[in-house]
Amino acid sequence: MKPLKRHSALLCLAFHSERNKIQIANSGAIPVLLEIIQCQKESLIDLAAAALLVLSSCSANKLAIAASGAILNLVGSLNSQLAEERGFQNLSMQAKLDIISTFHNLSTYPQIIPSIVSSGMVKAILQLMYEFGKQSEMIEKARALLEKMVSSSEIAEKEVAETASLVIHFLVEAIKEGVCLTSGTYRASTFSLCFE
Repeated sequence: MKPLKRHSALLCLAFHSERNKIQIANSGAIPVLLEIIQCQKESLIDLAAAALLVLSSCSANKLAIAASGAILNLVGSLNSQLAEERGFQNLSMQAKLDIISTFHNLSTYPQIIPSIVSSGMVKAILQLMYEFGKQSEMIEKARALLEKMVSSSEIAEKEVAETASLVIHFLVEAIKEGVCLTSGTYRASTFSLCFE
């Protein structure tokens, strides 16, 4: 069976079954999916990101995903500058949306949020908000994750406050380029300035 078909089959098996999600994760799929996300074939990357999203929707898998090193790898994949330095493929819009959604799933466990924050996620989110200024779905998902992290963790509040210069840069560049941002995006961006 070709790799693309295997990954599609894996995704189908996991989609509606909590038991299958647990068994797939326990069988060692998480490190394999992370490896695929760093490969050069976009269709495989998209499927791996989708599969990781599906696996992360299961409560029993969240800590295993966090413990696998996924957080740092996924943040590195989202951060296009870091991805380029590490030789990763720049991800498609769908893969980035799936990874942001995976972080939403993982962040339902408060003990995982400090790991997400300390991995550089705040900067990666702000970068995504700048890069995808005209893509409202990406902006809204990134903004919601940023707000969730800040409201759940003092560490996240501090990290956001420390990135105030990046927030200002994001807003100035967005205005210069005429990027249409939602009021929620401006709120989330300026929210971070209030912690200074």
